[in-house]
Amino acid sequence: MDQQAMLPALEDYRNQGRDWLLEPEAYALLAEAGLAVPRHVVVNSAEDVDAAQVAALGTAEVVVKVISPQILHKSDVGGVKVVRADRVTECIAAMAAEVEARAPEAKVEG
Repeated sequence: MDQQAMLPALEDYRNQGRDWLLEPEAYALLAEAGLAVPRHVVVNSAEDVDAAQVAALGTAEVVVKVISPQILHKSDVGGVKVVRADRVTECIAAMAAEVEARAPEAKVEG
């Protein structure tokens, strides 16, 4: 994909009043452009975690990150953690509570 083909998507984000992308949006554009992106899974809540998807990432540890348009600096609100793959569900539940307490105005998308 050439740069010109990416412009409509970037314009759409700009029309939303944003001059930045959420991590999954950036990964999608990079992948569409033929570039390698990290293996990742996006879930909306701890209840949505699929153990098979996490196992398919093929690592003993994973990075769990909050996705929110109102949170650009995830570590400021406890929104980035490195955990063992078998602890992802617990981590997401704890992170959701911490982010809610530290950034109650934020709309969490994943």
